[in-house]
Amino acid sequence: MGMKWYLTRGSCKTSKVDTEVDPPASRQAYSASFWRGRLRPALMNGRFCKSLTILFLAAATAVMAERPTVTRQEAALLEQAADVAQKNQVEALALIEAVRERDRVSAPVDYSAANLMTALERYEEAEEAYREALEKWPGFDEAQLGLARVLTLQARWADSETLLRDRAQSADATTELLLLYGHVLLELNRAISAETVFRRAAWQDGDSRAALGGLARSFLVQQRWAECAALAEELVAQYPGEGSYWRLLADARLAKGDRQAAVVALESARRLGAADAAALILLGELHVAAGRTAEAARVLDVAAREAEAQPGLWLRLAESLAWSGLWERAEEVLDRYAARDGEPTATYFRTRARLAEQQADAAAERVAYASWVRHDPVNREALLALGDWYAAQSEWAKADTWYERAAQAHANDAAPWTRLARTAMAREDYAQAESHLARAHVLGGGESVEQALQQVRRLRALQDED
Repeated sequence: MGMKWYLTRGSCKTSKVDTEVDPPASRQAYSASFWRGRLRPALMNGRFCKSLTILFLAAATAVMAERPTVTRQEAALLEQAADVAQKNQVEALALIEAVRERDRVSAPVDYSAANLMTALERYEEAEEAYREALEKWPGFDEAQLGLARVLTLQARWADSETLLRDRAQSADATTELLLLYGHVLLELNRAISAETVFRRAAWQDGDSRAALGGLARSFLVQQRWAECAALAEELVAQYPGEGSYWRLLADARLAKGDRQAAVVALESARRLGAADAAALILLGELHVAAGRTAEAARVLDVAAREAEAQPGLWLRLAESLAWSGLWERAEEVLDRYAARDGEPTATYFRTRARLAEQQADAAAERVAYASWVRHDPVNREALLALGDWYAAQSEWAKADTWYERAAQAHANDAAPWTRLARTAMAREDYAQAESHLARAHVLGGGESVEQALQQVRRLRALQDED
């Protein structure tokens, strides 16, 4: 059955694309199959910078009778721009923009400009150009798809979903559109709907690896680990050189609790160049958890370079670097995060404190914990950590202050009461320790609390005998 196991009935329908050129000289037109078949690879996954010649030729020519024509001057302009774009996309865009500013151009010219703007990450301008193309030609499906893609690149998932919804539900929705719509639905946490869309894309194009990959991701989001792993393994077996499938397989195996198998899959993705900074950080964390600090340090060193332009990963990276023993690199990442006015979080303060502890800087460690509490006055971890710091200095009264605050903020938590019991025992106040442990036991402190309570009662009895 192969990869058709995931479908409930029938067989996959494979659409064959005719790429033969059929150009009536008077119209300079290519067939619809050329437009869709040759343009498809360039539009997939936002890879606008590839196959630019195809992009421009597609946009510059009329396709089928219902598509608007371009003038000979526009066709010449776009072919010139296509040549220039192979070396300099900025200059190619300038050529088109000079004409767009001077004359009213056809929709394909606006569309070509929007593609280049997207390739140059000028998303707001690209959005405007796509909308101009659609205003001139409301039925321009490729422009609508391009607009939706630009919206997704700006993380405007709801806007993109609204734009794509009606077309995705129509009988003639293209595979490209369905794939994008499925991705948007996943970002909106609508995994079941995304699954339906990806299944339809797979039926339309039985060879669509992207549809199968999207379907596997929808399984992952729905926590259907076994189905995700099975489909990912099928994809890896058929396309072993596609690193993104190894990355997907790693997620599925990790979700199932198989860390070693996840490491193998991530290492495969890394060798194939498909491991981004987030994947490398995860790989480093798995090596740390397994006690392979040397391997973790090697991977995280690469991750640090990959994540330089991704501030959203810096805190997680810094914490992972600290755990792997790369203290100086961790401090560099934290400093870079703070320099960008990054929002302080638990990870930031916790890692700062850990670095100070490693450097035997008790004052800096206390400042980190105190800053954490000021940032989040009821954070359980922060309150307990600050109490633990004072307890380590044998400052029992100050430690009790923070433990009591934790107990007030988290009334059903046994941990503050066990901490209070420890400080009471350190002061040999066994009656108070017994009271605190009894409270922790009621709150579900577990077997260790029960054993500690019995020990304290014996110590108290001995104390009373004396």
